[in-house]
Amino acid sequence: NISSPILMGHSMGGKAVLLHALQNGYQAPHSPQSSKGVRCVVALDAAPCHYDTNHRYLFQAMEQMDLTRVQHRRDAEAYFKDLIPHAGERAFILRNLRIDEETRKAQWVP
Repeated sequence: NISSPILMGHSMGGKAVLLHALQNGYQAPHSPQSSKGVRCVVALDAAPCHYDTNHRYLFQAMEQMDLTRVQHRRDAEAYFKDLIPHAGERAFILRNLRIDEETRKAQWVP
């Protein structure tokens, strides 16, 4: 049980610490010290705004890919080329694809 923590997060972690502070109380600067709430939040590279959640097509493309036909990363890259036109998005998605070097079995990992 930690009282009045200082929380820090980057990107999505920054959003997580902001949300935690909102849900669990925040001690205003220069307020009397108490054991309730977050004392300080450091959120790096995390804009407090709503993002468009139109990424469903990425998840659908991952779910529909036949992993039994993927033995090399280039196979997955070729599959995604038309479905995900932006090379940066393809590279980001493929970071979660693992191919066993011995069996050549592909799988998605968190």
